[in-house]
Amino acid sequence: MEARVKRDISQFGKISRNAKEIGKVVSFLSREQMDFIDKIGKDAWYSTGKNISRAAIIQALVEAARKIDLAGNNINSQTELEEKIAEVAKNALASCVKDLRKGQIQ
Repeated sequence: MEARVKRDISQFGKISRNAKEIGKVVSFLSREQMDFIDKIGKDAWYSTGKNISRAAIIQALVEAARKIDLAGNNINSQTELEEKIAEVAKNALASCVKDLRKGQIQ
């Protein structure tokens, strides 16, 4: 008999409350990558008193990538993807700075 565990998914923010729509991804991260994720969570906790789970941080990173329309066209490796993410983020930041200088963003 298979045991089923009902989980409280309210911590996942915008994700639908329908558990069938939630996927699970298992990944291996380096110690430095885990430290980076943990630092984000600790910074949030120390500054706001609110705990942000590792899963919520990773989900936020994915949502941010979706918002900048990150695509995998012509990507052959993890290194190329990292470079594309950095390029897209740099261009988005440069565009914001340009708009700020023009007075279009306040």
